[in-house]
Amino acid sequence: MSFAERALLLLLLPVLAVSGSQPRDAVRRADTGEEKLIALTFDDGPDPDGTGAILDVLAEYGVRATFFVIGEKAEKSPDLLIRAVGEGHEIGNHTYSHLNGKKTNEKRYLADVKKNGALLSGILGYETVLFRPPGGNLSAENGKAIGEAGCVTVLWSVDTEDWKGIAADKIVSAVLGHVRGGDIVLMHDCIYGKGHTAEALKTVLPALIAEGYRFVTVSELLSADVNRTAAQ
Repeated sequence: MSFAERALLLLLLPVLAVSGSQPRDAVRRADTGEEKLIALTFDDGPDPDGTGAILDVLAEYGVRATFFVIGEKAEKSPDLLIRAVGEGHEIGNHTYSHLNGKKTNEKRYLADVKKNGALLSGILGYETVLFRPPGGNLSAENGKAIGEAGCVTVLWSVDTEDWKGIAADKIVSAVLGHVRGGDIVLMHDCIYGKGHTAEALKTVLPALIAEGYRFVTVSELLSADVNRTAAQ
């Protein structure tokens, strides 16, 4: 992400505020008007098996997505991040050690997020701006600290629950039965046990493409938000 793109994102998005266990004003979806744009997001990688298989399917259909990665795993598989970026995908911060942002004190949590940010910057050659708290959990203190650190917190509007290891057809139904333009879809490229996300994508992608949907990164989706851009 270029400096100009980073600056644009920070201008487009509201100041982070939190309430309870999830950020109140974090991004969940965008208003794209009549444009049928969708952002696919994948959490908890990179994973040698899951990420590679998903990248293969995305490449087959010419689809770009956003991957929120864990630092501990990025250290072990930096090649997958480099491949993802090379194929047009976006990388976001998912903490270094998958901490619960509601149960971890501010100092430790922010240090963990910054550690991952520095790691990703070293691998990718640029700073990541997008941030997703594991489980969507973030205390008020941690949310404020993350916002002041210049991160944009991104949640989701469609949850496939693929992390449970559910069958591919259930993942397909979770997307096709609920998605609409402007949605941010939550999926995972690392699942403990046998996952079926890549298999589900082989049905989801061509079906939505046939319906006229276009897949973009989270940054592109937010830049297309008609309410935000109209206010500039």
